[in-house]
Amino acid sequence: MVNLEDKESIVDFKNTLSTIESKINGVLDELEKKGSKRPKTLIKKCAEQFKYHPDKSFINPIVLPVTIICTNFNSFKQMDSLTRRTGTNLLRLLALKKFASIFFVDFKADAGSLKVLKNHLNFTIFKQSKNVNAQMDFAKGFAILAGMDNSKSIMDTQGDPSVSLEALQEEFNNIPSYANKTEVKVNQKANEERIDAILKQRQEKLYLSNFTK
Repeated sequence: MVNLEDKESIVDFKNTLSTIESKINGVLDELEKKGSKRPKTLIKKCAEQFKYHPDKSFINPIVLPVTIICTNFNSFKQMDSLTRRTGTNLLRLLALKKFASIFFVDFKADAGSLKVLKNHLNFTIFKQSKNVNAQMDFAKGFAILAGMDNSKSIMDTQGDPSVSLEALQEEFNNIPSYANKTEVKVNQKANEERIDAILKQRQEKLYLSNFTK
């Protein structure tokens, strides 16, 4: 799970995915040592899902289905365009690389996106009903299933997605922390209030002076 209100949650998510992958691979290795054929079956089944994908050389999947849930989406939408664009593209490329589904939701304010996520999890875990349709409109919140995204639609260019991923990671790391941005907004608001107070005071003095001449 990624908290979109917390920059470090996005920055660290690459490591979080690596930890998840390592634990899953560890379990599969133990099963294989015990003679189970299940791990090889899962690996083969996973590879079949993206063998025709345009980014198949970039994809290095986690064998089991993974769903990335990005929370506090409504707050994230209010941030500046650079933060939104870089953070969103970074998370989408990470999801693509690990062949994971990714959802942008807000638990507090958006019942619609929560319903979509719930239906997806019911399908993924319990195979109930059918999976959800992909939602690629940022304004409505992304609901992108594994394999439905591609690097060209994310970056608007046909470059090397590995290079794009590294560049996005560096660019996002260099963005000032959200806390600093909040502080700037608070200070800006305080300055505006002080200016308004001074103007109001001067207007009152001017108004009163008209009666004392």
